[in-house]
Formats: sequence, C-alpha cells, structure tokens
Amino acid sequence: MKVIGSQIPAPILSLLQPYKVIAVGEHHGTNEIPELVANMALALAKTDQVVLALEIEQANQKGLNKYMETGDESLLEYLSHFAREYQDGRSSIAMVELLKKVRLEKNISILAFDPDFSLDSQNRETKMAEKLLAEIQKKPNHRFLILSGNIHSSTKIGNFFDPNYRPMAFELFSMQNSPLEESELISIITRYDSATIWACINDNAEDCGEMKLKIEPSNYSTSVDFEKYFLKEPQMSEEGYNATFFIREVNPSKPYSN
Repeated sequence: MKVIGSQIPAPILSLLQPYKVIAVGEHHGTNEIPELVANMALALAKTDQVVLALEIEQANQKGLNKYMETGDESLLEYLSHFAREYQDGRSSIAMVELLKKVRLEKNISILAFDPDFSLDSQNRETKMAEKLLAEIQKKPNHRFLILSGNIHSSTKIGNFFDPNYRPMAFELFSMQNSPLEESELISIITRYDSATIWACINDNAEDCGEMKLKIEPSNYSTSVDFEKYFLKEPQMSEEGYNATFFIREVNPSKPYSN
C-alpha cells in the first residue's frame, strides 16, 4: 500500500485495527523512523488510548513523565538516557522530536521499558517483555505501540547468532501467564533501499557515528518504485515479522546531547 507524505493513511490504520500491540523494528539512529512512529501514534490516538513504548532505560520514566506534563525540554538534557556518553542512536535528535510531536496528545503516554542494569542479551529481552506485559495488564483497554531495535521486535525464536534466542516480541505472547495472544500482536520491520544511520560498531563510545549500511537489492526495493509503502505479509517473514514498512532512503539523526 503506497504511502504519500508523512501521514498514516486510513487503509493502513484499518489493517492495524485488530492488534492490541504493534511492534515496530528499526535500525536506531535515523530521522525517518521516529517520525513514522510518532505519526502512527497520533493516528492511533484519534480513536484509542495509546502507550508509546520506547527503548529507554526505566530510570528515565519520571523525567519523561515530567517532560510530557510541562514541555520543559531542559528536563530531557539531564536524563541519563540522553546525556550518556555512549550514543547508539536511541537518544537522537529525532527521538526528542518524536516526544515533542506526541506530547500534546492527551491519549498518548510514554513508557520507558529498557532495564536499568546491564544484562546478557537474552535476559534483557525477557526483562523488556516483563515490563511491557506488566503495563499491558495494568491498561487492558490501551493499545501499545512499541519502537525497538529490529532484533527485539521479531516474533520468531532464533537469529543469526543464537538459534534458541527468544526476542522480546516473541516473549510477549509466549511467556507463562501472558495476557496477550499471538494474534493480538503485529510485528512491523522497517526496510530500506539506502540507509545511513548513527550507530556504534562496538562498546566504545568513540566508535559511534554516522555509517552507511550495506543493503542488497531485494523484492522489497525492486518490485515497485514507491518511495514509501506498507505491506501486510501473506505469512510471517523468515526473520519473524508480520508486516513491512518500506522507506526508500533513511538518513542519520545525530545525538541530542553531544
């Protein structure tokens, strides 16, 4: 389904209507994906109460709440998430613009769901899912729009580094006593033809910066010449996603705090 401009067309909203949880997977550090998710949140909020869940450490929740109440941007400058030395794309200018864009919509609240402490990859996935499920149980009538790295948003066990890996989105409906059915979640992967992002190549802050991703041509980029489109997959993709949001070119967003 072709998308023109930045607004989310009504037919896409109709396709998303059956889902309580919408998980969007991205490469961190772009301008375009936070803008897309902000527009999705605003569109969903016209008819529903929306929890916009972001891959931000939970210790930042009070500061985020205060910002959403007051609009005082200086509050964000002192939050550990935005002020940290290690800038991996999740604390970008575009992410602050996302917050600014949704702040005045009374039907949108922000949830920081990343654990505050260092964990191995699998335990981090589980803890993120546990936090989200706790909020889903508290707010059974809300819809949840989750923005996270693309590995976290997969609904399939296993990936290129661990065949038994259980991503956050998979954990959401598979954990014992989860209130969420698999049919209530849609996982959307963002795909591109050309992508330059702000990211880190290792754990050293000095090795973070702009980098161009090597993306091979695929059916997603060659089958149509649209600049943007949404595709509901006929079946789950090999990587574990139910849908694709394609943007032909994405560009880097620098850290909010340098």
